[in-house]
Amino acid sequence: MLRFKSFILFFGIVFSLVSCGDLFKKTSEHRESFQQFETCSLDTESLSKIMTENIRNDLLCLESNLYLFIEVVKSDKPGFLPQKALITYIEKNMKDVSAQTIDILRGIFDVNALIFGDDKEYISKESVKKLTKLFIEFNRLVIEGNIYKNFTTHERLSFYEHNRRKSEVYSTFLKIGKLFQESINSNNQTLSIDKFLMKFKNLENRDILKYAQGLLFVKKAILGGDEDKLTSKELRRLTSMLGDIGKVIFDFVNLPDTNTISANEEEEFLKILKENIQTTLEQFFLKNKPEEIIVTYQQIVDIVDIFFPEYLRFMKYKDSFLKIKEVLLGSSSESFTAQEVSFLLEDVLYKNIAKGVFVYRSYKTNETLLSSVKRIFVDFYNLVTFNEEEKSFVSHFNRVVRNYRFFQGGEFSSRYDFDYHRSPRGLFEILLYEDIVARMFKFYGTPAKDSDSEYKYELTQKQLEVFMVDFQEVFEGEGILLPGRSKNTAETITLMTSLFHAQSDGKSLIQIPEFVEFLVTMTSSLSIADKMYSDFKELCGTDNKGRIESLCYRENFVSFLNTEMNDHDRVQDYVPQLKSYLEELGSQERINDYLVATERFSRACHHYTDGTEIPMGKGDFTVSWGGLLAVEQSMLRFDKDNSGVLEPDEVDLAYDIYREAVRGMIPVNFFKKYSKTFFLYLVKYKRVPDIPNITGPRSLWKALKEGSKFVTFIFSRKANKLANADRMTFAAVLQVIAENSPANIQNPYPCDNLRQ
Repeated sequence: MLRFKSFILFFGIVFSLVSCGDLFKKTSEHRESFQQFETCSLDTESLSKIMTENIRNDLLCLESNLYLFIEVVKSDKPGFLPQKALITYIEKNMKDVSAQTIDILRGIFDVNALIFGDDKEYISKESVKKLTKLFIEFNRLVIEGNIYKNFTTHERLSFYEHNRRKSEVYSTFLKIGKLFQESINSNNQTLSIDKFLMKFKNLENRDILKYAQGLLFVKKAILGGDEDKLTSKELRRLTSMLGDIGKVIFDFVNLPDTNTISANEEEEFLKILKENIQTTLEQFFLKNKPEEIIVTYQQIVDIVDIFFPEYLRFMKYKDSFLKIKEVLLGSSSESFTAQEVSFLLEDVLYKNIAKGVFVYRSYKTNETLLSSVKRIFVDFYNLVTFNEEEKSFVSHFNRVVRNYRFFQGGEFSSRYDFDYHRSPRGLFEILLYEDIVARMFKFYGTPAKDSDSEYKYELTQKQLEVFMVDFQEVFEGEGILLPGRSKNTAETITLMTSLFHAQSDGKSLIQIPEFVEFLVTMTSSLSIADKMYSDFKELCGTDNKGRIESLCYRENFVSFLNTEMNDHDRVQDYVPQLKSYLEELGSQERINDYLVATERFSRACHHYTDGTEIPMGKGDFTVSWGGLLAVEQSMLRFDKDNSGVLEPDEVDLAYDIYREAVRGMIPVNFFKKYSKTFFLYLVKYKRVPDIPNITGPRSLWKALKEGSKFVTFIFSRKANKLANADRMTFAAVLQVIAENSPANIQNPYPCDNLRQ
């Protein structure tokens, strides 16, 4: 953000060109050659401070010296200062003047021509007077408006102070815009922006030039015309919108550093974003030229390199970036048209921000009920709406409140406990995820079979595989997936979404809320894993690949849960029931067994072929926590009496969801009608039964006489089939599913490759 603040000052330099502090900015040893021409004592240091100090007298002094130049330098147009003759005279008689200063002098002639319509090769005495008057007033406005301070402050401001300063910026920019509007003479002059900027190539802070060149496309978006050309007409348009530009830029520069410590301030943050997007759309010049190209992929790369270099590494995933563009905007072209930019601003950004503003307002109206820790079954009918768009948000708000169980909402992680922990930010995040996922499902999925569903699209495992392959360069490049594991991972995600979340329905088709809950699970997993991996690197040490021994992970797992996150929270506060369960297990051996079971479901590789354990990389921490949180969600969903175990009637509830997956695991068609018995066997013995090849009653009777354990279990009394289920049960089920999944059987990963 400091880079952008430096760039903002460039506008001050452009508007103050005529003051040209560098033009006469010499050390004492170089002043002698100029003193013979001075008509007044010029404080050369002051001229470079037009943004920070009142330099009226210095500007008047500069004016009188320029008058002298007009008299001294020979001109073919009396009363005009010719650029060529001036430069020749300076190069011949004032050898202490640098090439940089001469370039800036040329820039003064360019700006003068654009504002007053003079010939670019000449500047008149009258124009010098008008320019001096213009910049004396400009100097006064920026000083009184605290522009430099407001754009360069390192303070962390309250929203009240941020808005006060923004009001000051807006008012000042309006006045500056009006000042320049009144000064501009309509003319046909054109300024080549790139050539003009190159006149500043020798500035001490060369980054400013780079920043300006990187944002040339913005000129075309808001002013139209050629990206590299600025006409007098476009300059007038620029000055007419200067107030809006000033406040949007001020927010962009300072809003990320503003304190947002309460829901009210978060709401204010969203309101400001909404207003700024609306302003940008209103000022978007090319909205009536839909096919006009605004920006290219390479320009975006350059912008990221200039302003956000910490994210530049992600730009190497060009194919994935353009695929995201195709999903959101319908085209994978490297060019972004005016129509696409407008759609991105309005349909993607503005609508979601507007939805967020509505959520915060509605939450505040019903805060007492929404802040309770109990499930809410009712709809809210007192939600205030101000337009048709907000009326459409009502059903979304009520649905999220009714149906979703876990919300991260800016916290370290979602809280996986019997109590509900809602927040306006948490509800907004869910709606934002839903919007993104819905767009992805529309692109990759198929129309939902249930025409009455609020969700119009759903996703098959095969379609999810296509998505995973499309973005595998990111997943593999960032260490999220092992190479070639897209198909296997799609199967794992399908199982997790259909079985282990609060809204999982057990069906193989992935629904939007199931996938959103998966995202919430993984963002929480990533947050916890980041903290754990960081702590364990120091505690356990790493190998030459940055991996940590699995045994160290398991032996220090419980103590990690006691880690303090802030003044009042520890990691265990986000998974209190998991902490209680591990304490009840008692021995480290039993804790290890549980963690191993979840690892074997989550991790693609946990052992080399010789039986040696594979150390855990950062990605392994993330997916292991994903498995742990999946188990937590299942337990919290079905444990109706909050006892920490599932009694037989609660196991029956779980079977209703697991039925389809269980039937898929049974290899013999004859036994599929015994899927519930198969599930109860799995719960009781925590392993898949050996199933004989039964084709009918005769072979079934034979298997019973031969003592088949599963067949005997089928015919045993109901009481003998019943068993409680706990977290280890779910972990075992997860492990069994992983070991018997078609993708893992048909496409096992060569884990020995991880030795390399």
